[in-house]
Amino acid sequence: MIEEITNEQLFEFMTHMYSDMKNIKENMATKQDIQELRAETKQEMQELKASTKEEIRELRAETKQDIQELRVTTKEEIRELRENMATKQEVQELKENMATKQEMQELKENMATKQDLVLIENKMDENFKALYDGYKLTYEKLNVLEEKVDRIDEKVDKHEVEIKVIKGKDRYSV
Repeated sequence: MIEEITNEQLFEFMTHMYSDMKNIKENMATKQDIQELRAETKQEMQELKASTKEEIRELRAETKQDIQELRVTTKEEIRELRENMATKQEVQELKENMATKQEMQELKENMATKQDLVLIENKMDENFKALYDGYKLTYEKLNVLEEKVDRIDEKVDKHEVEIKVIKGKDRYSV
């Protein structure tokens, strides 16, 4: 079932195509536009090249200065290291004062083991739990006492009002 295209549809289609082609043509660059872009690009490239060369010169100068500073710093550090190094006599004294393997082994044997630490940790945990429970009980008891004091305070306030009322009646009845 092929539909026949009417003249109006064909005209509308052609008008639409013409409009699209016109938009494409308006947005299309001309030879002169391209030549201007080439000229601008060439100028920008020359400027970029010149600025890059200048930056490279500056970096070289900075690098030379940094290297010179490093040389001076390194020489000073070497001088300080030499001054702070131990002499053969000092090294010998250190060797004499060092613990022997046997002494180190004895220290290891006398040190607490992981099991010892775990046992201590468990005992401490139990003690902390007991302390916490005691604190909790004390806190609860304190709350109970505060409530009692509040009730007594309310009663005292009520009694004071009653006393004032009673004293007020006595004055007027006399």
